[in-house]
Amino acid sequence: EFFPQDAIWFWDGAEKTLELGRDQELPRFQKNLELFEKDPTPIATAADLFVDAEGLSKQLAHERAYYFEDFDKGGSHKVQVLETEPLSLEAERSSAHRKGSLQPALEGFAMRFKNWISEGYRIHLVCHTHTHEDRFRLLFEPYSMRVEMHEEQMSAVPTIYRADFSKIHLWQGNLNESAIFPQLKLILLSEEEIFGKKKRVSAGWSSRSKVGEKIASFRELKEGDFVVHKQYGIGRYLGLRSMQFLGVPNDYVLVEYKDGDKLYVPSYRLNVIQKYVGGEGATVTLDKMGGERWEKAKAKAQKAVKELAGELIKIQAQRKLVRAHALPEPGQEYHQFEMEFPYDETPDQMTAIEDTLSDLRKEHPMDRLVVGDVGYGKTEVAMRAAFRMASEGRQSCVVVPTTVLAFQHFESFRERFKNTPVRIEMVSRMRKPAENKATLDGLAKGNIDVVVGTHRLFSADVKFKKLGLVIVDEEHRFGVNHKERLKKMVAGVHFLSMTATPIPRTLNMAMTGIKEISLITTPPPDRMSVRTFVCRRSDEVIAEAISNELTREGQVFFVHNRVETIFNVADQLKELLPKATFEVVHGQMDGDTLEKKMLSFYKGESQVLITTSIIESGLDIPRANTILIDRADRFGLAQLYQLRGRVGRAAKRGYCYLLVPGESQLTGDAKQRLQVIQRYADLGAGFNIASYDLEIRGAGDLLGKQQSGHINAIGVDMYFELLEEAVGYLKGEIREEQIEPEITLKIAAYFPEPYLPDISERINLYRRLASVDEEDEIAELETEIRDRFGAPPEEVKNLLGLMRIKLYLKRLHVTHMSCGPKRASLLFAPSTPVTPEKIIELIRADSKRYAVTPDNKLVFNIEEAEWPFLLQEIKTLSDRLGIAAP
Repeated sequence: EFFPQDAIWFWDGAEKTLELGRDQELPRFQKNLELFEKDPTPIATAADLFVDAEGLSKQLAHERAYYFEDFDKGGSHKVQVLETEPLSLEAERSSAHRKGSLQPALEGFAMRFKNWISEGYRIHLVCHTHTHEDRFRLLFEPYSMRVEMHEEQMSAVPTIYRADFSKIHLWQGNLNESAIFPQLKLILLSEEEIFGKKKRVSAGWSSRSKVGEKIASFRELKEGDFVVHKQYGIGRYLGLRSMQFLGVPNDYVLVEYKDGDKLYVPSYRLNVIQKYVGGEGATVTLDKMGGERWEKAKAKAQKAVKELAGELIKIQAQRKLVRAHALPEPGQEYHQFEMEFPYDETPDQMTAIEDTLSDLRKEHPMDRLVVGDVGYGKTEVAMRAAFRMASEGRQSCVVVPTTVLAFQHFESFRERFKNTPVRIEMVSRMRKPAENKATLDGLAKGNIDVVVGTHRLFSADVKFKKLGLVIVDEEHRFGVNHKERLKKMVAGVHFLSMTATPIPRTLNMAMTGIKEISLITTPPPDRMSVRTFVCRRSDEVIAEAISNELTREGQVFFVHNRVETIFNVADQLKELLPKATFEVVHGQMDGDTLEKKMLSFYKGESQVLITTSIIESGLDIPRANTILIDRADRFGLAQLYQLRGRVGRAAKRGYCYLLVPGESQLTGDAKQRLQVIQRYADLGAGFNIASYDLEIRGAGDLLGKQQSGHINAIGVDMYFELLEEAVGYLKGEIREEQIEPEITLKIAAYFPEPYLPDISERINLYRRLASVDEEDEIAELETEIRDRFGAPPEEVKNLLGLMRIKLYLKRLHVTHMSCGPKRASLLFAPSTPVTPEKIIELIRADSKRYAVTPDNKLVFNIEEAEWPFLLQEIKTLSDRLGIAAP
């Protein structure tokens, strides 16, 4: 009943689906229902949740329904297609892999293509992206083959059939299967035909990642929280208010200041306020609007950050005095290596790769940190860098904190480099002493290109012939002595560190001058969000959760965070599930025993790992897709997020069960934490859930206690903003004044409640829109809004138009724009790039249209006071004044 009457239904495996529901799902639900017969909590019945199979079949008989079954049962329409032949390019692909040469092994493909062209075939190669088109062009260049790249998507057969048969035509698009059409002398090729099947990334997430960094933490903002306004200081957030101004409805954020003063911030300017975050034990007092306290606090903080900025610049200058081996531009062997990556790179992953390769081409050592959850693609960044080093005869060293992680990375590198002559080895306690000695000898002689290991690689007996790159995973987990040894090791070589700990944008700013940072926030392909349940702890819930995972041949984490009772819990679980196999680990075990048990679970030799919170970070076990957290109410929010992140790393859905006692035993804070972790189960939620907790911790480590007073006085975001400005000033960077225009325009520009009922989601989108810097970002957000909430109503179109106008006003440094029925006025800031001479020249050229008022406002005539006309007027004005478009 939730679908429109004219909906078209496609049902794959209808009979099997109905049988599954009738024979398995419904009986299991009824069995569970019996467990709660005496529970007073209202529970839905089977009739409430399950549709009657016979009734559904009858209903669909009257609808436009199409069924897909494994076997043809007659009555289906047949579609005749042209004869096709298999391409059989597997031989060339296998041959290329067997050669394992760094030189491009495309001779077989090139010869086949040339033969086809000589026979009069038209060849069309379909790539996923324009980037891939360009890579294929580079690969074909050495074979004297003419290539034509088409900007548009591949169109209908008549168009491609008329194409020039003397060229290979590259298109962007999706082609499910390659084929030859002999009658048409036509060949359609997918890029997978040459480099194997790639996994795709959902477009929705890639479009979100670009502007995702700019949202500080507004999703968890709730009424009563403290916020910081750039101009007025610390106030109290009182919620989102829908109200009319000049007779036009719009949304405003209400902020209360000292003595009850109230500030209404329009939705298009929400980027001027941040959620207040201070240090531990910070005492917060409201500022008075127009008062002195805020300005004095900012002035003191500015003085402090100038000193800190000087130290950061000194560190950066010292780094630049050291020379490192600069790599040349990558050649064809690198392009072949990147084409063999089995996924389409996400936009932020591609940026991280390009930035890393750019660093390697410089003569001073790279010092870059790549941030991304396990499985988000940061290891591929390291692999590309290691490949470039091997291509130039330089060695790479990959250092990880544990033996289990070393084994994981070793296996990953071997698989990725299997079609190349790059030699990869591992130094580990898991290997025999003789094997480790042989590896060390190979490193000293230069026979090994990449070595993976733990802090053992910091030892004095580890010698490299030509070390060019050091890669460290989770550097913060190494001890002080190991870090000192690492500093000596990386002197004069390129250094790349990786972490799965979410680092917010503000901490990124703070580290300006110490490290370059790349954020990878786009989820990998096929990744689904983890379903999170808050459950009252019971044997029935535990048994069903574990049994369901084992039924789909997966593995389970059971987290119990008390060492003194963990073995009692293990005995209870073994009694509950006698057929399952268990391992028990905790942090007080000796290292060898702990690693042995963890490795056993990693290899799939046990089904359930009963553990303390030591698994919080680092482990990547694709088969483990269910986690139960015992007494979840005793864990912090960031800790719960990290633990939940242990599952759902493969294409299978992950499940997280937060086991708690009765509701009466939960504290108010515990309830709130559980609600937040359950609510924010979407991918990438770590930047909303855990960022500020991690941010304070990171700020303390970086800056020291002496700066904590200033952080408390003005908040973390404002502090780091001042620090970024100070660093830029000392580096001699010209920083434009950031203008936030006020716009007085009589149009309704907001998200109507019926279109977007969730207030927190509305505020989040308002802030993201208010924070954009380029018109392309608005287009991306518009696409996302349409995808998630449907066709936008007029008010939302007005809001998007208003944001586009705001971008142009910021470029012009306009502080205020006012618009009447037939006339608009602009007030420029003193910092505007628009000179008086340009204004005079504009008026002389068109005095009937433009004029300047006595209070120095530029006024101009308009046809209509609607945003499309205004946007065009502002664009025209910007062009005439010589200001570039955003």
